[in-house]
Amino acid sequence: MASWRVLISAGTFLLWPLLPEGWRRRWRWPLPATAGVLAHASAYLCTVASIVSWFGAFVCYQIAYSEQVTALIAESDREPGAITWYGLPMFFSFFFTLSGALLTLWIGDSVARLVTAFATGEPMGSLFLWAPLRILDGVLRAAEEGRRTREYGLPTEPDRIEAGDGFLAVRANRPHEDWNAFLTFAYGGRFYRLEAMSEAPDGRTKSFVYRMSPWPDAEPIRRIVRLDER
Repeated sequence: MASWRVLISAGTFLLWPLLPEGWRRRWRWPLPATAGVLAHASAYLCTVASIVSWFGAFVCYQIAYSEQVTALIAESDREPGAITWYGLPMFFSFFFTLSGALLTLWIGDSVARLVTAFATGEPMGSLFLWAPLRILDGVLRAAEEGRRTREYGLPTEPDRIEAGDGFLAVRANRPHEDWNAFLTFAYGGRFYRLEAMSEAPDGRTKSFVYRMSPWPDAEPIRRIVRLDER
């Protein structure tokens, strides 16, 4: 139990400030009272760490290739040309290495988070977490949509309407989140109100069934949903 608390606390202090705004709202565990200060400190420390790491890696890269550059200059007949054609490309080639590109991107990401922290009071999420989380969210949504398709059918199929004496039933492969009892539903020249929603078998799959009754004559009409046009 204590190890879980330590893990959650570490995640709150290290991971939570880096999450995109939407994922921060999903954080299930309690946040400290100093969460705002923690987010600002994270943006500042990440900026300092990214700059120090970039310069450290840049110096190490130049030291590693200095002997190779010296050898190329020694083999050349024209020393100024050698410096121009060998020294400068190797000097700037750091930006085109994987480590150089990632560290440069880290600096840009950290500076952007620091600027938004001072401009809006809350730093933006880190790009290094936003990208994989966006992919993960897309995968989860696709998996959920696949499950719904197997259970309820394709979302592109139109609603099926069953009209009877004094009732109306609408079968849909996906729920209509905006339908409620305050809406007036028009079909076949008559008005209806929503009474209940349930799930029921529909062939090999299930469907969401919206059962409606005639709209009371004395009830005012606020908004009409025309089922004939769906």
